[in-house]
Amino acid sequence: MLDLLVYLLDEQYKEEIFNTFNSKMYFCRINSKEEEVVYACRKDLVDLLLVWPASYPILSKLIGVLNGHDLKFIPIIPVVHRNDDIAYLSDLPITDIIQIPTSKEEFFIIIDGVVKKLREESIIVQGKFLKGTLKEMPLIDLLHRIEMGAKDAMTTVMERGHIGQIYFKNGKMIRSAFRSLKGLDALKKMCALDNAEFQIHFTSVDSQDEFGIENKEIIQEINRQVVAQKNFLNKLPDIFTELKTVNMPLKNLQDADMKTVILEFCRQGESIYDLLLVMNQDNLKILEVVEELLQEGLLLLPTADEQVNERKLLKKGLTQIFDNFGNIFKKDKIDTRQEGISVDQVQETQNNSVQIVRQKHPIDHSSHEKIENFIEIL
Repeated sequence: MLDLLVYLLDEQYKEEIFNTFNSKMYFCRINSKEEEVVYACRKDLVDLLLVWPASYPILSKLIGVLNGHDLKFIPIIPVVHRNDDIAYLSDLPITDIIQIPTSKEEFFIIIDGVVKKLREESIIVQGKFLKGTLKEMPLIDLLHRIEMGAKDAMTTVMERGHIGQIYFKNGKMIRSAFRSLKGLDALKKMCALDNAEFQIHFTSVDSQDEFGIENKEIIQEINRQVVAQKNFLNKLPDIFTELKTVNMPLKNLQDADMKTVILEFCRQGESIYDLLLVMNQDNLKILEVVEELLQEGLLLLPTADEQVNERKLLKKGLTQIFDNFGNIFKKDKIDTRQEGISVDQVQETQNNSVQIVRQKHPIDHSSHEKIENFIEIL
């Protein structure tokens, strides 16, 4: 059974709504106040939101409020009168439009079609396993969705051999790690890795809460980090543009300052994204030093022709995984839960497998160890 929420703006349609859904496999709830609708969306994962009857001012305001609460993923269908001009709704992020009066058959063709599309877009393996990329589902949205599901889960974030984990107990974040980084430091690092893949495994988690603060505070802190990163990146070259520096003698990385480390990384050409991925320092500090090096002329931008070639290669190489979470968090009744995972065992295994992967410019084993050891002690 799917959860459908109706934002009712005219009480005369209340009986009609109940009569419409009494013979269908939908659990229909009705709210007549905006704050009640937002609260219901935050408390439970609704499959579909109908605004009945809809007007542009009310609909656009509601969408803005939902976006402000990180609820932009909820499919919305406005119900409008047939004699209304619906062209003004085309600029809003809606899933479909229903015009009334209409037959039940036509009404549910639209509803069922939307639900079917959502299901087809979901990638579900073994009933309790989801995956995607942080580009389609940013880290903040991901954390919020699992929180609302109120289940135990282990989320793994992977990018070029670098692995991070986030553990949830009944939707509460209790532990996170990325290489040697822990807690908020790990989450702040991962929130910049848009191309990273994530996998969510819904399984029992047995561990103590290492955060000691509520999810709301954690998400607020990550959101501040994301905003600050965007402000920096707006002043810098494209995050995937390879930056280079003039040839320079090999430095003793063990004693090097942050500027020297970045310049050494960029000797053969590295992007800002690469630096954020392989360096353990806070992303904001890395971006600040990159900005200084660019202003000082120590980091060089590629020529116009080189930038065009890079964009072509990037576009060719990127793949996207489109995942919609639908109702997986609370409606899948097939119990495929595996045995509980020992957090300490998983963490130890993942830590032992961490290595810096240099896809474009392979380095010898000795240099690899020097760089990795240096990063770990910073």
